[in-house]
Amino acid sequence: MNITELIWKPDYMTGDESVDCQHQYFAELINRISKVLVETEDVEYEKQLLTELVKYADFHFTSEENIAHLHGIKGLAKHHNRHMELLEELNMHIDDLLARRYSTEDFIGFLCDWFAGHTAHQDRKFFQGKE
Repeated sequence: MNITELIWKPDYMTGDESVDCQHQYFAELINRISKVLVETEDVEYEKQLLTELVKYADFHFTSEENIAHLHGIKGLAKHHNRHMELLEELNMHIDDLLARRYSTEDFIGFLCDWFAGHTAHQDRKFFQGKE
């Protein structure tokens, strides 16, 4: 099975060092979890990995919002709502993966697109005051 690897790009940079550092870790986490999901047949371990992913996403979104608040960035409520939608979307895809309604390869593709789309487009605009 060919798996997609999330390659770090300058397009993911927001201009805030803390947020960018978290985004880099997020990309590494997605790649690590993706690799293990392909290799393991241990459903309980899969669940643990996916729990780690959701918890990191939740932590990151909260941290990003706090950083934006500290900098007085406009549109925080809208960005928070988008984060809640992203968490809901992630959880739905995880449920589908665990119920085997979704292949591991499709899930990994979703994760890469999910991360890249929000980070490269919405986060960049938000931190540049253009959202």
